[in-house]
Amino acid sequence: MDVTTESSMGAIAPEVRARRTATMLVAARVQRGFSLRTMARRSGGVFTRDRLREIESGAVDLDRATTESLAALYGCDL
Repeated sequence: MDVTTESSMGAIAPEVRARRTATMLVAARVQRGFSLRTMARRSGGVFTRDRLREIESGAVDLDRATTESLAALYGCDL
């Protein structure tokens, strides 16, 4: 398996990035006391509860625009 690391290539593998992003999103949401349903509602229909669940599981490699939308929604710097 060819895995790119921060130290060797200046970037991280997509699956590692997805897990790190997921961890930060879950922490931000829990810290604010919001449920996935609340976050979906706050997104104004951009994200469904199921999509947020999938993202928070770390199963999704996100593009820059989606990451920025999530950062604004969750109130954190990703």
